[in-house]
Amino acid sequence: MGLDLFKKYKILYLHGRPSAHPLHASFARSLNARFHYIDSLFRWQDKNYGAFVKLFAWFINIFSVKNVRSYDIVWVDGLHFTPILMRKLGIIKRNRKIVAHMGSHTLYFMYANQYSSFNIAMHKWLFRNYDAFFCEGQMAADLVMKMTDKHPKLYTTFLGPTTERFPVLLSLKTDLNTKNIIVIAGGSSDFRIYYKGLDLMIKAFSMAFAKDADLCFYILGHWEDEQRKKLVSQYSKEVGQAIIFTGNVDNIEKYFAESSLYLHCSRGDAFPTSTIEAMVAGLPTIVSEWTGTKEIIEKISDQFITKLDENEIADKISWYFNLPLVEKSQYSDKFRSIAKNYSEATAVQHYISIFDKFIQETK
Repeated sequence: MGLDLFKKYKILYLHGRPSAHPLHASFARSLNARFHYIDSLFRWQDKNYGAFVKLFAWFINIFSVKNVRSYDIVWVDGLHFTPILMRKLGIIKRNRKIVAHMGSHTLYFMYANQYSSFNIAMHKWLFRNYDAFFCEGQMAADLVMKMTDKHPKLYTTFLGPTTERFPVLLSLKTDLNTKNIIVIAGGSSDFRIYYKGLDLMIKAFSMAFAKDADLCFYILGHWEDEQRKKLVSQYSKEVGQAIIFTGNVDNIEKYFAESSLYLHCSRGDAFPTSTIEAMVAGLPTIVSEWTGTKEIIEKISDQFITKLDENEIADKISWYFNLPLVEKSQYSDKFRSIAKNYSEATAVQHYISIFDKFIQETK
């Protein structure tokens, strides 16, 4: 459907490093878009450069796309300055549409004043210069509207497990008798700890562990030794031993099957696919009110949504593990039933229809 619908439009997809997000890439292919790095002339996005070098790189990269004036739509993965500068300087025709896919922590960090006032003001300037935002989940759209009335047209989208993984996850049998908690949250910096909410989750786990010493918390994904020590050093030896950093694993399904609860209390994760994968696998899932996939969980029970507060998170963990097995099983079935609607295939079809709506409304 996508290729036929959009073949008369030339769409440029500007994405970041090290590569396009797999599901965003599926969206781009469905739109018949041409892939291009946002920083192909001066690579900066995955480099730790200062503000001056980044500003220089933004300007250099306005010359990175050959025949850019031939494109009808420039579709940008994230909120970037380069394409807006291209239009301001006449490199992109002024009547061409520039749209951004909003699927990162940026909006929450702006809202929570985690950036400097200058940085926030510059991003709000970008709001006024894009033609549309494709927001990954309703939370992202809500954050834009909370911050300013001067924003582009908003469209909401969603993500889901890949076509290859979906049936595997759907067929898993989770062991709800275990006291195992799991989160997929890789990273190696203070920023990742804060963004993913690892500090809050580990603190909450230590409080729940004080009431039930059979609990275990598995953290999947790469973390440096320095960061691991920082996260657990303030707790007892027993708590430290109950928190297992697995590193990167190839058998995530095994951990899903051997766990009873998925925990993801992030600060601004737009629409984390890992939470949907856990739900499709039948794992009851607790998320923070600032995790975008709360919109799925709201359809089941607000009991699985928590404030960014370690005491409340700990209480939610203890509440869940005190449920009788039959009730856990009922929740497991509900999570799987709701999450089945969020697959790569349904996400792509929805994206195509929303993108077509955008085109029709801007003709």
